[in-house]
Amino acid sequence: MTEKSRDILHATSSNLELLTGYISPRNEFEITTLNTPDEKARKTLHATSNNLELLTDYWDPKCISIA
Repeated sequence: MTEKSRDILHATSSNLELLTGYISPRNEFEITTLNTPDEKARKTLHATSNNLELLTDYWDPKCISIA
């Protein structure tokens, strides 16, 4: 992973934490199942996760889908 990709992931992770109020205790780059009633936030997280996979060509097999 390039330094630019890591910076993008870090910034995106920080923004997702602000959006959801959720901070993963395990990994700042890991998106896990969220208990949020906000459907727009859930769809935003799902789309962002997909875009990060395309950007980094990395898929975390432990990550649970946010469908």
